[in-house]
Amino acid sequence: MMDVRSRPELRRQIQDVVRRAAAQPAAGAASPAFPPSERSAAQRLEELEALRTAGAITDDEYAAKRRQIISEI
Repeated sequence: MMDVRSRPELRRQIQDVVRRAAAQPAAGAASPAFPPSERSAAQRLEELEALRTAGAITDDEYAAKRRQIISEI
């Protein structure tokens, strides 16, 4: 586990990945950042929560991605 608050470049990279994943269409398409065959929805939600807790994503980004993950269940 790593505290991204002390590493601005790493935080920016994580935010870029999350934003690209959140921008992917949710309607029936699997997001390349979160292939369903590799991780369960619960695992993806836990990872998303960890990003929010670490401050790597905003509450709005968290909410949007959470809705997307839940809609794929």
